[in-house]
Amino acid sequence: MLAKIAHAYTTAELGHGCFKSTLSEIIRTSNVSAAYDFVGGIPYSGNSQVIGWPVLSDGSFPHGLVLGREVVAGREAFVVLIQLFSWLEKPLPTPIYQVVSGWS
Repeated sequence: MLAKIAHAYTTAELGHGCFKSTLSEIIRTSNVSAAYDFVGGIPYSGNSQVIGWPVLSDGSFPHGLVLGREVVAGREAFVVLIQLFSWLEKPLPTPIYQVVSGWS
């Protein structure tokens, strides 16, 4: 599900065909073992803000999504941060997932 969200969000932000997707084959074939290379999480660090990234959600939306660029395996990649139910802060914030959605 995280791969589908990240792929759809990247396509909506950049446009169809404007990036080389890392997730299309995983989504089409449901090859879960391949997803481990591109879908992961960010360890909890005491708050829901990821250093160097904009705030995922200010509470006005139920979920947080941010698209950015990072160098992954020596290549420039599009990365989506996803925080589902980001308005839930007590007792701890919900997890932040990091998905490599494609190459530039």
